[in-house]
Amino acid sequence: MVRSGEVLAACRCRPAGARGFREGLMLRPPTAGDRRASVVAIAETMPAYPAEPPYHPSEAYPERLFGDVGDASPANGAYAAVRQLFRLLGFDASRYGTPAWNPLGCVIRPGDRVLVKPNLVLHLNHLGHDLTSVVTHAAVLRPILDFVLIALDGQGSVVVGDAPLQSCDFDQVVARSGVGPLVQFYRSRGFPVELRDFRLVTSRDGLYPEPRRASAGDQAG
Repeated sequence: MVRSGEVLAACRCRPAGARGFREGLMLRPPTAGDRRASVVAIAETMPAYPAEPPYHPSEAYPERLFGDVGDASPANGAYAAVRQLFRLLGFDASRYGTPAWNPLGCVIRPGDRVLVKPNLVLHLNHLGHDLTSVVTHAAVLRPILDFVLIALDGQGSVVVGDAPLQSCDFDQVVARSGVGPLVQFYRSRGFPVELRDFRLVTSRDGLYPEPRRASAGDQAG
């Protein structure tokens, strides 16, 4: 639950061989004059994602939630880019660069129930490519979830969920995107992060939704 504003995150990746990929985050934070005002920030980084979850940052940032720093190649440019977006948006600017930096504290309060919705469209790419253009890579979710948990300050809970296509195999899409292993990482550290499939119906036969079955959906309503 975001009480004081609406958050929308999106990632766009250029093909391999391009100079870099751009990651954009649009936030509509509360303003004194116009709550519908939009602010956009853009950061550029390398055109690659780290290979293995849980996608630790490549640098020991002062506000980091965990002490782990990744040493995998390629470096985690996605984490650095999302962090840079929050800095460019001016969130908690006075404390940037300190252990107390809490960029999402302007929209999330301790005790809130927060939904983070990645795009989990389908568990495969019908053109035979990887899933980069079909799902949100979990390396982009990692910094967002870290900062959400920093804002919650040990209170409240987080749900990561989406309603993919009815033909999507949810277990496969969360495994292949890295979202499932990332959620398990947080849970292994004692954080209340849940993974939810919000679909009301699913298809057993791939792209042909003839036999359908009711699915659990969001038990919390």
